[in-house]
Amino acid sequence: MTKIATQSLEQQLRTLATRLRGEISGLRNEAFSAEIGLSDMPSEQADLASLQSEEDRVRAFLGNEQLILKEVEDALERVEQGTYGQCTTCGKTIAHDRLESIPYTRFCVTCAQRAETARVS
Repeated sequence: MTKIATQSLEQQLRTLATRLRGEISGLRNEAFSAEIGLSDMPSEQADLASLQSEEDRVRAFLGNEQLILKEVEDALERVEQGTYGQCTTCGKTIAHDRLESIPYTRFCVTCAQRAETARVS
């Protein structure tokens, strides 16, 4: 991969990391507000169930965003180490189109498919 391509993808990763940090902060505030709302609300079953469902949704989304942020930060570390764009499983070069689609990916298509198959089995 060329230095210009790597720099472009690195910038995408940095932009994504900034956006994710903002979203995570907002989701944490939303989750905290939902917790306060649950403790302050009267114990009407429908209201509590609705609030609990919303809190669960926010927590799940927050967890997902945190996982993606970790992957982005790991990708930025690989950029610093000079290993960005190499599959962490087999060491082969990850296709540029794949990195354009998922700039934080650590796997080539073949290894990603193998990991998904093993996870589902």
